[in-house]
Amino acid sequence: MDGSFLSYGTYMRWKKSNRMGYCDANMASEITPPSPTVPRLIGKIRPDDDRIRVVGTVKRVNEDGSFLLEDKSGAIQIIPSDNAVSLFSKPIKVGIVLRTCGTVEVSLEGGHILRSDILQDFSGIDLELYYKVRNVVDFEVVKL
Repeated sequence: MDGSFLSYGTYMRWKKSNRMGYCDANMASEITPPSPTVPRLIGKIRPDDDRIRVVGTVKRVNEDGSFLLEDKSGAIQIIPSDNAVSLFSKPIKVGIVLRTCGTVEVSLEGGHILRSDILQDFSGIDLELYYKVRNVVDFEVVKL
């Protein structure tokens, strides 16, 4: 292990195995758990954001596996890790609703890119209701 960030699922499996006595102290010292994510609307991503989570609809899937995710406030290019794709149970296609967590980077064009390490299927979620709840909980205004 090189001490890089792990997905939440990998970290939890490590944590469980460590509690059960399957990991030694050297392995435990090499693993850094991922930092927590902050919920964001795509259009409200800030320059100082490190790790965020966003919910949106897939609008375009590229040949390299990256895709464009869009919510009511904007769109962002998502580059999923191989681990995130292998743990996701469905093929990523246009029209599905996803929540994704990852690290924000600035693209060459001046926008943002999200290097995703977690993908979650949110197809069963009523997005209008989700944004209404977000407005109440987060005090962010989203025009539906």
